[in-house]
Amino acid sequence: KSGVRENEDSTLQLLDPFSGRRISQSDCLQQLDQMLRARGVISQSATNPAPLAEQLQGYLQPAKPRQILLRLLENLKQIHLKQQDLTRALFVQDYQILIDPHNFDLRLQREQYLAQSAGRSTGSTNIH
Repeated sequence: KSGVRENEDSTLQLLDPFSGRRISQSDCLQQLDQMLRARGVISQSATNPAPLAEQLQGYLQPAKPRQILLRLLENLKQIHLKQQDLTRALFVQDYQILIDPHNFDLRLQREQYLAQSAGRSTGSTNIH
């Protein structure tokens, strides 16, 4: 996925979040095409690039600082969950809730992690 931000002249600048390099809209179309093909969805880019370009526009919205921070925290939380470190995952989850206090999904997920944490102390080790 690419990051999007506005230049001083209000044009959109596309940034690759992994390399920090600028990328073109055609690069994004190619990445979307590859992603769809990897998921088994037949892309129409070769025969008619317009529908793919329209689909891409849904992804090309400028990211707000809050969204970037929530995404970074989600990545960090997933690392902790993969390492089965539920204590640290819950710690990160608390920060997510502080940033987005009205997000019901985050609160529900936190309750599930707390329940799993309680189950872990009685012998269960499943983390989802």
